[in-house]
Amino acid sequence: MADTYTQIYMHIVFAVKGRQSLIPKQHKEALHQYITRIITNKKQTVIRINSMPDHNIRKDRNRAKRELMAIFYRGAGIGTYWYLNDPTERGFIPRALRTTSTTTRLMQHIARGTVNSPFISMTRSYGVAWRYAMSSSERVPTLSDPAYVHEIEIQEPLPPNLCLIDPIKEVTQTLPSPTSPGPPYQHDGVPDFLIGIVDPGNMGHFLTPPSLQPPGSEGTPRSPNLTIELEVLVRALRDAEILAHGIIPATCVKNSFNVYLNA
Repeated sequence: MADTYTQIYMHIVFAVKGRQSLIPKQHKEALHQYITRIITNKKQTVIRINSMPDHNIRKDRNRAKRELMAIFYRGAGIGTYWYLNDPTERGFIPRALRTTSTTTRLMQHIARGTVNSPFISMTRSYGVAWRYAMSSSERVPTLSDPAYVHEIEIQEPLPPNLCLIDPIKEVTQTLPSPTSPGPPYQHDGVPDFLIGIVDPGNMGHFLTPPSLQPPGSEGTPRSPNLTIELEVLVRALRDAEILAHGIIPATCVKNSFNVYLNA
């Protein structure tokens, strides 16, 4: 199943040296708060904490699988490349394997859907992968003829020659400063303009209204500014996207889920 967790409950005892009664009552509450803050900062949950004069007791729950293993998903619609080339047997091999990774190629991959790309798109969201598997299928997936969502587990150290890229971090490093004299990467339309970037197929009409100008402006009406950088940022966030550059071995594909429309 997607989004399953392994929970570990830990009962931990701290004892002062020699079991001497060195925890005075006036320090007890502050000590509890200090320990709780440490545990919370590690993204764990304190269930109970208590102190005796010579030792301290705490219990916490660890969502171990998510802490130790990064989990990604990839949808495979019926008839698509990853449906016809089963990654459970071959792994995920990009079509342009030997092509160098550059920011320009990364942006073309995300914003333009470049086919011969050195990247493999994955998502942190099962829901996103499910949507792509369903919408990209050449026929309606059914129980007897399903599409697939592949679950991929990758941990450090990464497999040889494999690099994982956060496109948001990659693109933001190239953006101009707010005072740069060149054109900004931001749009100059109304807020709804972003809806058209998120879903141009169904909401593309939000991209076309002319950009509003201050009173007295006599410029030629035009659509709002749309840069490839903005397209990449919006769509990478929409898809919770992470890119792989290199081969993802078949051993990393831990599950393949059948997905289809319920009758």
